[in-house]
Parts: sequence; C-alpha cells; structure tokens
Amino acid sequence: MKRKKIICFVLTLFLSFAATTIKTERSAVAYVPVSAGGKTVGIKLYLDGLLCVGTSEISGACPARRCGIKRGDRITHINGALIEDAEVFSELIQQNGENEVVLTVISGNETAEKRLKPVYYADAGEYKTGMWVRDSIAGIGTVTFMLEDGSFAALGHGISDADAGEIVRMKSGDITGSEIESVVRGEAGAPGELRGSFTDSCSGEVFANEPSGIYGRLQKSNLGFETAEIADEGEVHTGEAYILANIDGTKTEKFSVEISRILRFGNSDGKCMVIRVTDENLINRTGGIVQGTSGSPIFQDGKLVGAVTHVFLDNPREGYGIFASRMMDTLQSLINCE
Repeated sequence: MKRKKIICFVLTLFLSFAATTIKTERSAVAYVPVSAGGKTVGIKLYLDGLLCVGTSEISGACPARRCGIKRGDRITHINGALIEDAEVFSELIQQNGENEVVLTVISGNETAEKRLKPVYYADAGEYKTGMWVRDSIAGIGTVTFMLEDGSFAALGHGISDADAGEIVRMKSGDITGSEIESVVRGEAGAPGELRGSFTDSCSGEVFANEPSGIYGRLQKSNLGFETAEIADEGEVHTGEAYILANIDGTKTEKFSVEISRILRFGNSDGKCMVIRVTDENLINRTGGIVQGTSGSPIFQDGKLVGAVTHVFLDNPREGYGIFASRMMDTLQSLINCE
C-alpha cells in the first residue's frame, strides 16, 4: 500500500461562545438514506490562483506590500500569463531579475493589476517578492456521509488556510484513503491532532469547499460505511448521543457524547450545537475532540443528526457540531447545479 506523510488540517479554534437558542416552527423534511461515515480520508485542494499567505521585508523593503498585495490575496497572472504553480512563479521571478512584473491580483471581490519590482537578496542569491505564496493545501479529515452514487459530505466546515485565515478558493481537489498512525493529545490551550498518511484505499474528487464542509464524489471506496437515516434538525435535542471516529489505523469506533446545547439560528459556519465528550476511552486516548476528527458523524435516537466541527481551545472535551441535514441540503444543491 502506497503511503505519503501529511499533516492534518488546522481547525478553527474557539475560546468561548455566546449564542441564543431560537425555536422555530418548520415542517420536518424526509431525506434519502445515506451511508454514514466516520472514516478519515486524505484531502488535497488545488487553489484557484496562488494564495498570498504572508509578507515580509527584504533588506528593509517589502515589494509585495509596497504595491498593495496583502495576506489572503490571490495572484492569477504574471505579465499576462496564467500562473497556477508556486515553483513556476518563483522561476519566472528569477528569470525576470530586477525588472518590474505585472501581477493580476484578486482581493476580495476586486481584481486589479499590481506592478511589483523584486528585490535582490544577496544572502540567498535570489530575487524576492516579499511574499509567500501557496498553490495547494493537504491534510486529513473525516467523511460524514455518502450517497448511493458516491457523492459525499465531509468535515462539516470549510477548509481554511492556517496562514491566510480564510476559506480557500479551489479549482479542483483529490480524495485518497488515509491511515492514522499517532495522536497528539489535546490539552487546555493546546489542541490535539491526528497524524497519519495517505493510502490508496479509496480515490475521488472534491468539487466544492463550502462553509458547511467539503463535498465531492468517490470513484473507488472500501470505507465500509453503514446505512443511516438523516434527522431533520427539528428532531435534534439536548441529551445523550454518540459519534463515530477514526483515531487509530483505519478502524471506526463508537464514543459517547452529550449534546448540551442547540443553536438553531443563523449558524451556517458549522456551529449548530454544542457537544461534550463523555466517553472516558476517547478522553484517555485523545483528550477529547482533536484536529482531524472534524466530520465525525453524530448519532442520536438512531439517526444521523450532525457532525463534529470545532474544538474549544480552553476545553478539548467540548466543541461544536453542525446539523447533518444542512450538509445534505448543501450537497443536494451542488448536485442539482452540476
């Protein structure tokens, strides 16, 4: 089995929360049966343009900042030519030398041409732009559920660049299998994480990176999912529940949790409920919720009600979850638009 070392996505962490529970009257929605997840997969997203993840001064000057480029901006062209590869971008800068280059930069909803003049850095013997750029991002996450045609929903939150601090714009993405090799335990103030490797146990594509998760389609899979029914969000309540999580090898295990609070109003960013880990086995092995378990399905009253999304920084035994119904609504909308 082929393997490639990777690191896990960095989840967005929260020190505290404050929200109001709003009760709304709505008709229950019946969803098609799904295959419940709980297995981790390897994920790689190829970005739409080069993402600026930071800037710095070179010999007392920063060419990128001087021409108005900041962290989170995307560079799509250099001197009118499409640029999608960070290494090729660096090579073109060296070939251009001290000559000014014209970069097409997207900042928010605005596109503009910026004129950047590289600075020669004698210590490295290279011309520098004063910015770091990235063309892809990779890590491990958990599949929440899959439809009969292989379409899947995972993570329960969008993939954000840890340096730029925002959900990344992607042009395409790949899914592979994964195997968890070790766990860094979570502690108050220090979130834990799953560490593992890519394998060839499954393959597929990612076609969307949304605030409610990543979505795609598996072409090859031996993940061994079981059929489950998705609960309407009105059926979800406080009380006992359990999650399915893959924290060792490729094995999915069941762990008890408690849904301590329901947050129904205005939560499109993966924070629809507060969950608390009550399973001593999981606490002993991981400290609670760790990075890489986002997407782990939450079950209550025999139905799939949600997915783990975030961990509280000051207490790894608690975190947020999203309603599975909202992930299903997003997936169905994306499929209908194909």
